[in-house]
This record gives sequence, C-alpha cells and structure tokens, in this order.
Amino acid sequence: MNKANGHVKSNTLTPTQTRAVVNGFISQGRVSGGKYLVTGTPQGVANLGFENTSDNQSPTRPRHLSYTDDLFESPLSKPRTRHNRGHLVASNGTLKFSKLTLARKHHPSSSSHGHGHGHATHSHRHHDAANNLVSYFDIELNHSHDYQYRPGEELAGNVVMDVSRNLEIRFLELMIIGLGNATITKSGKLSTQRESYIYKKTCVIGSNESKYTSVLTPGKYVSNFRFRLPKDIPTTTDYSEYRSGLRLDITYFLKARLCGDPSSTSIYSGMSGGNAKFKSLLSKRRPFNVLRPFDINMLPDGNNSISHTEEVVLSCGNNSTATIQMGLDRSVFMAGDNIRLQLSATIPSKRKILEITCSLQQHVTMKSSGHRATYSLIELHNKNPESTAVVTTEKHMSTSSYDVILSTNTAMLSSFLFGCHMVKVTYSVKTVLKFSSSGGKLSIAIPIAIGPCAEPIYSEKSAIKKAVPVFNRSLRFPCFTPTRNSSSYSLEQGSQSSRNIHVVSKYTSSSIGRCFTCCFTGIDGI
Repeated sequence: MNKANGHVKSNTLTPTQTRAVVNGFISQGRVSGGKYLVTGTPQGVANLGFENTSDNQSPTRPRHLSYTDDLFESPLSKPRTRHNRGHLVASNGTLKFSKLTLARKHHPSSSSHGHGHGHATHSHRHHDAANNLVSYFDIELNHSHDYQYRPGEELAGNVVMDVSRNLEIRFLELMIIGLGNATITKSGKLSTQRESYIYKKTCVIGSNESKYTSVLTPGKYVSNFRFRLPKDIPTTTDYSEYRSGLRLDITYFLKARLCGDPSSTSIYSGMSGGNAKFKSLLSKRRPFNVLRPFDINMLPDGNNSISHTEEVVLSCGNNSTATIQMGLDRSVFMAGDNIRLQLSATIPSKRKILEITCSLQQHVTMKSSGHRATYSLIELHNKNPESTAVVTTEKHMSTSSYDVILSTNTAMLSSFLFGCHMVKVTYSVKTVLKFSSSGGKLSIAIPIAIGPCAEPIYSEKSAIKKAVPVFNRSLRFPCFTPTRNSSSYSLEQGSQSSRNIHVVSKYTSSSIGRCFTCCFTGIDGI
C-alpha cells in the first residue's frame, strides 16, 4: 500500500491492513466492501483546526473507529500496534494521533511530469463527472435548521459524502464564514460597508498545499467537526427597507468544497499547490443563525418613562403662549410593541391646532464614512384634531389631550447591534403641530431605542419538546385616540431616570419666519 503525504494511494484496502489517518480522518471510504464511520474527537486533531491547538501536543485523547454492521463478518483477528514515521496507528479500533510527517513517494510512469522527487503522476480523470461519482454530499448540523445559536456556543456536525465510484481529489475543505453588509441610500447616493466576523477553514481530507491527490474509493465518509463561536459576534440580520434603500445583512454559513487538480489533465509540475487555483468539483453551503440574548431589564432606565414640556410664544401680547406636554411610558421598546405617546396642548382659546403629524423616525449612520440618513417608518396625520381630542377650557385657555399609538412590526431593525461596527441605528418619535391664525409650526423629536423582537423559547433550548412562545401580539394599527381619565400613565408623573436625554424642538413662526432651536435636558434615553 502506497502512501503520499499521509493519503492512501491504493484503490482497495483489506481488513488486516493498517489505515492511514490524515488530520484525524480516514482517507479510505470502503474496506472490503463495507462502510465505516469515524467517531470521537481528539483534541488538536478532529477539531479541524478551529481551536487554538497544535497537532503535536501531548497527551492526545483516543479516537474510536466504529464500523457498521456490514463491514466485517468478524473483528480484526490480530490486534497490533504499528509505528510509522510521525504517527501511531493501533489496529484494535482505538487511534491516538500526533503530528503526521509521512515521507512522500514518487511513482514514475510514462505519463508523469517533472524529473525531481515529490511530483505526482498524470491524472486522466475528468472532474466534471464528480456529480455522477458522488451520490450524496452535505453538511449535517447536530441541531435543526431553525436552531438559534448563542455567541460562544459550540457549533458541531458532520460532513457526509457517499462515493459511488473511485474519485481522485486534491482536498476536501470546510469553511465557517460570518459576513456583514450594510447599504444606505440618500439623495440618490449609495454608501456601502462590509465587515467579517468569522473566517475559518481547514482541510478535512488532503491539503491545499500538497502536490499529491487522494483516491476516494466507494463508500460513505462521515467526518465530524466542532467549532466554538466567538462571543462578540452580532445577531443574524436580514433587514431591507425598499422605500428608503436601507439594507443590513449579517449572515453565517458553513461551506464544504471538494476540489480537484488545478487543470483537468495534470497537476502543475514544480508548482506549490497553495499557489494554484484548484478546480471545485462539488460544493455545499449550510447557513446557520446566531441570536444574541437581549433583556430590557438589564438596561439602565430602559423601563423609565419620559416626559417633556415645551412653551412657545405664538404672537405678541398677553395670553399668547402655548404649552405642549408630551410623555412616553418608557424609553426602550421591543420590535412589535405599541409606542404610546400622550400629547397635551394648552393654547389660547382664540387659536386652534389645525393639524398634528406624528411619525417614527429611523436615523442611520455609516460609521466608517459618517454618511447619515433619516427615514420615516410610520407617519400619522390628523387634519381634524378637535374631533379626536378631549378639550377643557379655563380662563381663555383651552387644553386638548390626545393618545397617539404607533404600532411597530417585529422585523424592525434593533438599536442594539452588539458586535456590528458598520452602522449605528437610533430612533425618535417626532411630533409636528400646526397652529391657526399664523401661529406657526412646532416640531418636537424625542429619542427612543428599539430592541429586538422577543423570540420564542425553542424546544432545543429547553427540556420541553414543544416551543413555548413568550407572548402573542394581536394586530395593531396606528391611530389617534382621545385621552381617557383611566389612563395608567400621567404626564405629571415625570421620569425616574437619573441621566439625560436631548429633546430637540423647532418652532417656525409663519409671520416673521424666525426659527428657534433649543435642547432641553431632562431624563435619559438610549
């Protein structure tokens, strides 16, 4: 039996022959007509190079070779241990590994290329027929496709391949990749930023730096892998706002590639395999999801209410000052929640509020370029405020109260993009009031934060087989409603927060065209 760089070069293997091990994996798929599976995970070998371990560390854990029922009629008759250069193989079913440094052998033939030691023989295999030679090729994870991995959790599974006929390959490569892409559009200008969160790869069979090929005989190949996800990676995100042009895509996936020679006829003579562009015979991509846990109760002042009072002079003279009070029951909302805004306007009786517009504004900043864009996600117009207001009159002043409900959806982009360094996302509730009799227009923007939608507890995260949803939300629609006396939140309650937010207001007088901008320091928001 010939070996080259640790790979078995023969097409058949008898039960009494010793199997060569490459990177912790058996390089032959069929032994005397039977199939085998490789189980166990010795540290530094079968982790596929994803851990910070070395191949020659000592001691190493045993790796067990278990066979299917159709492998042999009887077990190996003479258990023995054989020492080769750089590795130890025990034929009693338990394998211990150290660094493989097998000598490369050159077998000259009439079709060989090159004259020096270490060159491989000419290959006449047409790699385009790989689909016909491999009946099954896939990446199987230990969890279901909808499983939500946590940062720092272990990702484990198998690379499975059924070979129906002899197949000559260079290597089988496994990659774990996490990528992010952000795009925003403003005034027709496109700004894009990308970043990488994970990029790990290793060769399951063979090597991309070797000049030699491996022959896979018919059989089933199962190679297990384990990889611990980094703790600082962001949540899987697929967000698109086509009306505004904002897109944020954060994806994670595994990719297995079965590669052949750089050319369809021969291996480049005298060229290192690492410098050649190998031909991809088969490839498989398996996405997986990452979800960072989020708890609103862990945010300082996240559940505290917000209140703001604004006074503006509508005209010269006495009794011409309007007082606007606004309140939110908290400063951080979850995607899918109702944002309830309480609005109270006290104005001179001779004036009216002609129109009220409330909107939820999304502010996106591209961190690298500083490019900024603001999008209006939800917008409500009330052109007849008196019909939906609770009005009280006292001493030439009338007070109108409103409840405004802005209904968010569960797919909204979170303000808390931990681990993502491409964009910064903030939100604000903006209210615009238009007064009669040339009273002008007042706009007030209160900053808020929106967290990710509360996810159900999946069966694989608990001992219960059935999924247990956190809660179910009914359908909601944005609306203006009169303020009721039974309201659970009062504007006079104020805020419990010890930190500060900046409420930005702007008043434009239609008579003289003056614009005043001020920032009021009150309570905290995110």
